[in-house]
Amino acid sequence: MTRSPRTYLLTFGIQAVAGQLSSDDSTLKRVGSLVGTTVSGVFLIIIGVINLVVLVGIIKVFRRMRSGSSTRPSSRTSSTTAAS
Repeated sequence: MTRSPRTYLLTFGIQAVAGQLSSDDSTLKRVGSLVGTTVSGVFLIIIGVINLVVLVGIIKVFRRMRSGSSTRPSSRTSSTTAAS
């Protein structure tokens, strides 16, 4: 079986990157750590903001239901109007 030149290039590229990542003072390792931490942090902040938006919506609906000013008709009201 013959291998394509892309396979050889990919193999040598992986070996070069692995060699740089094995040393503790590598620039690639420091940049990779910073990028990974930043991406994870931004993802968690976005999830937190989405959760906050959902929580605010739930609280608004809960307060409306407690005050009795629901925008949807109750099942009892709709069934009595349909029977009339």
